[in-house]
Amino acid sequence: MSLVDRAKNICLTPNTEWPVIAAEPASTGTLMTGYVVPLAAIGAAAGFIGGSLVGRTLPFIGTYRVPLMSGLVLAVFAVCMAVVGVFVLSFIINALAPTFGGLYTTSRTKIGLTVLLAIGLLPSVAVPPAINAAELAGFIAREMAIGLALGLTVRALVGGVEFAGHLSGFQMGLMYAGTIDPSSGAKHTVVTTMFNMLAVLTLFAIDGHHTILRALTNSYAGLPVGDGGVNASLVTSVRDTLALVFVTAVRLAAPMVVVLLIVEIVIGFISRITPALSFMVIGYPIRMLVGLFVLGIVVTTVPGVVHSLSDRTIRLALDAAAAFR
Repeated sequence: MSLVDRAKNICLTPNTEWPVIAAEPASTGTLMTGYVVPLAAIGAAAGFIGGSLVGRTLPFIGTYRVPLMSGLVLAVFAVCMAVVGVFVLSFIINALAPTFGGLYTTSRTKIGLTVLLAIGLLPSVAVPPAINAAELAGFIAREMAIGLALGLTVRALVGGVEFAGHLSGFQMGLMYAGTIDPSSGAKHTVVTTMFNMLAVLTLFAIDGHHTILRALTNSYAGLPVGDGGVNASLVTSVRDTLALVFVTAVRLAAPMVVVLLIVEIVIGFISRITPALSFMVIGYPIRMLVGLFVLGIVVTTVPGVVHSLSDRTIRLALDAAAAFR
């Protein structure tokens, strides 16, 4: 398959193309020479043609062309730095993705933790009298719905923080790694992973896991095992839970989005005034530096936001569970 067809399939049919790529035997050298170097050479060649052959028009100076030898040196340097950057980035992703990817928690581990939790809660659960198979199936379905309501609502808080990480990473231009990584099983960027870890650690630091377990235990007192139905309040609970995700994401990602929008506008004006300063050359480094500075400030607010929303999240979880009374 040619490089053009491979790039077109990745963009148009990624769900079918990535499994094909994962099944192909390839070494690091083959990937570098077959994909990375040609793609990096396209940008370097375009820069050489534009800078040394065509030239740039500067105010009060006229057309300026970079000397051919200097242009060639810069083009070779750009290709080398692109190869080194891809190699280092892929090494970091390959090393960290299995550690932070949530998909690597095996089903056996989840089942084991669920069984241990059920055994721990068994003394506080009132077991109903003997029932037939049909009633037992209904009881199990109701308990599953209550458990999902509690778990998904709490997960919505962490999901909102992850969403903020996605927005921040997208604004900074860090979404590429999560898009081109076919083998790790995790589509999160570094920023999203960091926000996720901060949210989870904050919940542990404020004893949020104890609060969740107490809410689960108390749910058996307020919603004993037995018959039940679905209340109309479930719609309101779902709406409030979705609102929690977006409100959390906006509160955390708004500074990054606003600041980088201003940076983009300023760079656009500068590029318009002085066309010699290519937006692609100066825009990405400036956006990255400003984004890292803002990210350093935003990260310090994540624990506070999670702490302030934890009580509301627990109330939403209990309200969602109560819809199956």
